Amino acid sequence: MKVICFDPGSNCGWAFSDGVQLEFGTQTFDLRRGESPGMRFLRFTHWLNGLPVIPELVLFEQAHHRGGAATELTVGMMTRIMEWAVAVGAEYKGVHTSTLKKHVIGSGRADKADMGRAVLEYLSVAGANEHENDALALIIWFRKGMPEGERKASRRSTKTSIAAVAPQPQQRTQNARQASLLE
Repeated sequence: MKVICFDPGSNCGWAFSDGVQLEFGTQTFDLRRGESPGMRFLRFTHWLNGLPVIPELVLFEQAHHRGGAATELTVGMMTRIMEWAVAVGAEYKGVHTSTLKKHVIGSGRADKADMGRAVLEYLSVAGANEHENDALALIIWFRKGMPEGERKASRRSTKTSIAAVAPQPQQRTQNARQASLLE
């Protein structure tokens, strides 16, 4: 199975495996002087659309909702990963950091050095940084069978059209009536 994994952030770690080869790296989405924060998202989307592989499964490390710019960035990247997965017809799944650490290392509170050692031990390769190691840890988690009922990945039909998800005319009228009652 072709699987691609992401550790979203301004330094986005990624890893790809098709069961035979394993590729990984880091893609940087820094802002240039005077740019809007939205440029990161445009670059990220452009990068995703230019990837030379079409995966069957997309895994990503879930964002921590602690507030601030880092959360805004990772949540924005997660939405674009999900959107891209749907567009290419792949299943997708977000994995919480503690779940990943628990099944790769044995403790949900492991540090970055522990993750690096576990990746090296299990895959016989090590990422150049923590972002690559996190993406590689997602590969390990996948190879271990996505433990503890985490196997349920979301799949959305790529054949769904805007018309299929848009409210029907009578629903619009009802919604308009409800809106006028609220005013």
